[in-house]
Amino acid sequence: MPTGTQIMNTVKTWQESNEWGYLFGARGQYFDESLYEQFKADALAAGDTTRYNNVLRAWELWKYRNVADCSGIIYKAMRENGMTLDRFYTSSVPWANGTKYAITSFANIPNIPGIALWRSGHIALLVDRTAQYPTVEAMSTTRGVCRGSFYDTNGNARFTHWGYLEGVTYSGATDPTPEIDWISFHPTRTLQYNDVGDDVKLMQLALNHANNAGLSGTGNYRTATKAAVQNFQQSKGLTVDGICGPNTWRALDFTLATNYGASNAAPVFKPFRNVKNGNSGDDVRLLQLALNEAVNAGLSGTGSFGSSTENAVRNFQSANNLTVDGIVGRATWTALGFTVNY
Repeated sequence: MPTGTQIMNTVKTWQESNEWGYLFGARGQYFDESLYEQFKADALAAGDTTRYNNVLRAWELWKYRNVADCSGIIYKAMRENGMTLDRFYTSSVPWANGTKYAITSFANIPNIPGIALWRSGHIALLVDRTAQYPTVEAMSTTRGVCRGSFYDTNGNARFTHWGYLEGVTYSGATDPTPEIDWISFHPTRTLQYNDVGDDVKLMQLALNHANNAGLSGTGNYRTATKAAVQNFQQSKGLTVDGICGPNTWRALDFTLATNYGASNAAPVFKPFRNVKNGNSGDDVRLLQLALNEAVNAGLSGTGSFGSSTENAVRNFQSANNLTVDGIVGRATWTALGFTVNY
């Protein structure tokens, strides 16, 4: 199997050669008159004026070069390094284990060459997390194949997830065990001093992400957490009371659950990865609690996916006519009543 470094270096060599350009839908073909006419005809048949105009612009900029779009150039590099795979797009990236991981901070992604950085509609490869331009990518019709940044010119993050590509080996790669993806969580109650729970932990993680609060994520709403809430409220022009109510939740980029404020309302969480034996994390703990409800599994909710959890998963899958593999993927999460977010 090729390494992530090999895949990345292939794309980087093409980028440095100045012999590659960008054409939406292309996968490394030579951009001659025949391909030009084909792509124009396809755009016209689709009735897509924007796409048609982009083909015209691409011809002005990149004719008689190899061309690809963001996923096409990675697909081409994987093929050039001996891999056999179908053409994929940003909506069908071949993630290892079917999993991509939410980016809460670019400083926390592994600095491993060739990992994929993704947002809806775009994908790039990591070159070096510490570099001024840490990515290499087929960026756009006007930019072509180039090095890129983590942030756009307005300071907004350009990527939301990262992951390993299926069939590619990565030096130093590990299976991350992230905290709950706070973006996938919908609050159900107002929080204040002395409250305890997973929603408190999610709020603490969100404060760290939004305001560098430096909280440890214990799930206990104590003095440091109250002070962090007050600091955040002040920075956003909110009422500074140290209470995380609807306005503070929204300012932290949460969407309130439809049952917000209802008595005994359970926090709403959307799973963000497949989990299996050997994984650990808060999502595993919620899985265990859900299995206890669904099949009386009697799991202790440790957050560690061991043999007891795997057996409970298999029992649940069998009872619900799912593939019995002990792996909690989209179908199993959905059968457990969750709405997945990956």
